[in-house]
Amino acid sequence: MTTRRTVQKGTDWMLGRALEILDATTIELTDKSSHVLNGAMIGAIVFGQKETSGKMVVDLEGRFCLHTDKRVRDLTFETTADLYGELARTMRSFQPTTIGIIIGNGVNIVPTAVGVSLALFEPEDFKTDLTAYAGPKDVYIVIADDSSIASYEMGSFAWWFKRGLQIGGLCNLQRWLGALPCQDDYLNANNYNELVQGLVKSFDGEVLYPSIEEYDRMGLMNAVSAAIGDEWMGFVPAFIVHPLSGATSEIDVFVGKGLTYDTGGVQDKGEHMPGMMLDMMGSAAVLCAGLDALQNPKGLKKTTVFVLGITENRDGSMAYLPNSVLTAFNGKTVEVTHTDAEGRLVLADAMAWICKRMKSMVDEGASRVTRVVTIATLTGSAANALSTPYTAMFVKGDDQEVLTNLRRLGETCGDLVWPMPMSHPHYGAQMAGDRSDLRNTGKIKEGGASQAAAFLANFLPEGYEGEYLHLDIAGSTDIGMKGNKATASGLPQDAGVRFLIELMRNNEA
Repeated sequence: MTTRRTVQKGTDWMLGRALEILDATTIELTDKSSHVLNGAMIGAIVFGQKETSGKMVVDLEGRFCLHTDKRVRDLTFETTADLYGELARTMRSFQPTTIGIIIGNGVNIVPTAVGVSLALFEPEDFKTDLTAYAGPKDVYIVIADDSSIASYEMGSFAWWFKRGLQIGGLCNLQRWLGALPCQDDYLNANNYNELVQGLVKSFDGEVLYPSIEEYDRMGLMNAVSAAIGDEWMGFVPAFIVHPLSGATSEIDVFVGKGLTYDTGGVQDKGEHMPGMMLDMMGSAAVLCAGLDALQNPKGLKKTTVFVLGITENRDGSMAYLPNSVLTAFNGKTVEVTHTDAEGRLVLADAMAWICKRMKSMVDEGASRVTRVVTIATLTGSAANALSTPYTAMFVKGDDQEVLTNLRRLGETCGDLVWPMPMSHPHYGAQMAGDRSDLRNTGKIKEGGASQAAAFLANFLPEGYEGEYLHLDIAGSTDIGMKGNKATASGLPQDAGVRFLIELMRNNEA
């Protein structure tokens, strides 16, 4: 788990720390009789106990037991992760050197490993007290009996355990990136771009960028980036991952918003500005899903492209202004009606560019983009509608069967999504410009999240007949970073990582 260290800084440190977070080998799988558990604090869940539900007690064997009125068969991915996360988190409060968590017959090992990983990850990087407790040195997931293994029909128990740790590490990486400050030594746009390069290369991937000519055509991205300064503007790193069988005829594209800080521009957020280093969480979700694809290409169904739109929205003498009319990469004009609606501008140019680039990189008719996914901390409207449990989900065409399948996919991986409309003509009409093709905010306040999704659909390729899915994680990232019984405060909650991983490995969604 987290080892307390003196405060460090710089892109080399961030890369090393990120790789350390992804390496979750400090959590191990063992059996009940193992000698390594001597002197360890042992914990277990006791199911079906209504009288003491939610209370931690010590049983006759000296174990710390968290009681719940749920039965094993009633657990979902989400409730399993939360339950074992709460157990690990509570045991940690006693400051043990070693923790052993017993899982019984039928408990799903993947969400258990994810929950424990999330629970024991602490925001320790900027604390300097070297004598303070920094978490258990050793954590063991203990198989209570061999029948637990029989609950899996595919693969080995140990493989699924490792898979759970991988997913937990990726979720923790997104959370950690979101908590990093936007400063010269940490996660400003320039350093974030370099960190993406380092991480992708660490897993043998290759980063591609727009050419100078292509970037010059990104009028929306350039406008948002203008106030950063002359040394660098925004960045649009992308990387492609093929299945082990090679390039496929269908291409999935994931695009994430990466605003390392959002002041709101000249129409600044005022008292709502603190916490806006989290405005890059969509890009972090795309990055983490891409790293998973690089590590595990075997399960990938299609050739998949991961794109991050990285910049900052600052105020200053060069900042873009309301009523400016900008020309997007695809040639459409957009009037700026509010400078704090910048994320959709960055996404629009990034998705228009990557779709055109993909078309130029493949033989005509041999391969084509058939799914585009955008993910962003985009609107307060989505957060107001759903609060923190759910990510707002939008599908071009508002197809109810597709939305239902995607909602179930979220339940399968414990990364919950909830359908909202985008394709009714009302939403598009709000985004139509009077003296330009489009405006970047709606003519009315109501339905802002749906209007933003409708705006983005204008930047799909002309005549595009594939799928378009937009995820608004403005609420589900938990901007307050307060944590809960199963996670540490000081870090946002993960949102989108597990869903994107499940989506890119599932043919039926």
